Amino acid sequence: MMPHKKNKYLQWRRVLICSLGITAVVLLSLWSIGVLDNNFRIVTPGKFYRSGQMTDQALRRTINAYKIQTVINLKGTSKKPWYLAEKQAAEDCRILYLSVELNPWKLPPPDKLAILVHTFQKGPYPMLVHCNAGADRAGLASVLYRVVVEHAPLEVALSEQLTWRYGHFTLGKARAMDIFFDLYRQTGTGKDLVSWIIEDYPSIYHRHKAAATQPA
Repeated sequence: MMPHKKNKYLQWRRVLICSLGITAVVLLSLWSIGVLDNNFRIVTPGKFYRSGQMTDQALRRTINAYKIQTVINLKGTSKKPWYLAEKQAAEDCRILYLSVELNPWKLPPPDKLAILVHTFQKGPYPMLVHCNAGADRAGLASVLYRVVVEHAPLEVALSEQLTWRYGHFTLGKARAMDIFFDLYRQTGTGKDLVSWIIEDYPSIYHRHKAAATQPA
């Protein structure tokens, strides 16, 4: 092989190896935050699970594999095919299906949180909560579950469930999920999270909502 051709071959080989390495890193990163597997995660084995949006076939497999008794959809009701298929899957499996609409970019409404808290307290379990990506709304719900049901310290639950490892980033639009818990830290005055949500959060929520609609 001529020297210049050999050098060109070595250059292309380095580029190829580098490209493959970058691709592998990207795929590994996407896999680590759940992008490639519906972001399905075990919060508490045998009891509580979280995920992103699944196909109805994947949901059926998950229900059967983990003996799920309650599915909570955090995206709300819809006339779109994903919702109809998902609801039908839950009905066919004869399990409880709830739609509790949260917006990842806004503070969670008090009435929706009250439904979540009540469901977490009553069951039935095992339970799966899901949103679209399984990162933000599912993260907030999982923190609530860990604190309300398992009495985990808030900071521990946050570090476990509302984290970049599941695709949640505090500097993005979904910062609202973090702000909710910041408000509890600032105004909770020693109350447990459930009491604060029921007694204090409604007025705090409406003040923030009103402030957000005021002209700059």
